[in-house]
Amino acid sequence: MKKRVIIFSVIAMFIGFSVTSCKKQVDFSSDIMSLKASITALQKRSDSLANALLATNTNVTGIRKSVDSIRVQLSIVLTQLTTLNSQLTDSNANITSINSQINVLNKQYAELLAKLNEILNSSDIMTLKASILALQKRSDSLANALLATNTNISSVGKSVDSIKTQLSAVLVQITSLNNQLTLGSANTTSINNQINILNKQYAELLAKLNEIIAQLAVSTTISNGLLAYYPFDGNVKDMSGNGNNGNMIGTLLFGTDRNNNIGSALNLGGGRVTTNSSMFNFQYGDSFSLSFWVLDNGSASGRLISTENSEGNFRIASYGNGIYAYNYGSGPYLYDTLKANTWTNITFVYSNRNMTLYKNGV
Repeated sequence: MKKRVIIFSVIAMFIGFSVTSCKKQVDFSSDIMSLKASITALQKRSDSLANALLATNTNVTGIRKSVDSIRVQLSIVLTQLTTLNSQLTDSNANITSINSQINVLNKQYAELLAKLNEILNSSDIMTLKASILALQKRSDSLANALLATNTNISSVGKSVDSIKTQLSAVLVQITSLNNQLTLGSANTTSINNQINILNKQYAELLAKLNEIIAQLAVSTTISNGLLAYYPFDGNVKDMSGNGNNGNMIGTLLFGTDRNNNIGSALNLGGGRVTTNSSMFNFQYGDSFSLSFWVLDNGSASGRLISTENSEGNFRIASYGNGIYAYNYGSGPYLYDTLKANTWTNITFVYSNRNMTLYKNGV
């Protein structure tokens, strides 16, 4: 079974810096909080999978008890058959009565054996086995994602400590320069040279900070099976590397995203975005997911995402007043309400012909 993942980001985490003073402080705590939220969501989903595994194992335990009970009855029947066979050696035995009992026991034995085979070969057992295998795979996937995230956090922490150390050194030099400027005999040429050195060090710190931001971006996105990623940072290009770029039709404006980054969110009020790729040609047997951030002004209506597919059309549409509907093919509709003028993360998952909707990771 193919697995597809498409990530839409109506906002993008692009952080810009303008150097106005060597004393500018950098705050990326919101990114660290976003990472922690991602870990919490992963842990919740891992707990949910663990509960599902527990329930499945409980069902398997019940079936095993039924099988054990049948085996006990079979053992009793075999014991009785052995006893009757022993009685046959006795010349005084009632052969007719014994044969009659043997026939009854043989019939019971055949019925019990048929029931045992029916249980062992039932579709419920096969479904349970398949469910356990799928849950184990998903649990392993979440565990790997948590491990990768924790590794990235550790790397980010080390980079942050390094930057703090270098910032302290820069501040010490700035203090020294300020002290020299207070002296009447200050050597302006020497001070200017040191300022140039500080500017170079500051540029290096900014480069390292951008590297940290890149690490944060990697740790909060999914790369395995990723088909498209649209940060909407002034264009509709696919930044996943797969070349599924969009085409803007009509008048589309770029606004401010949830992190107050200008030109990093797409306003869909005056047009639409199309793609010529076949990535939306979902099949009922496929598994795929879409994730995006959206801000509803309370009066928006119309289709947010729409595909035309011979297998079945996929729709995410707004009915106004923050009411959204989600549907694929002939399946049922999922409805949810978004709070007006509030950024919300939506993740839609389609797997095994079932639809699941997550809002802000829940």
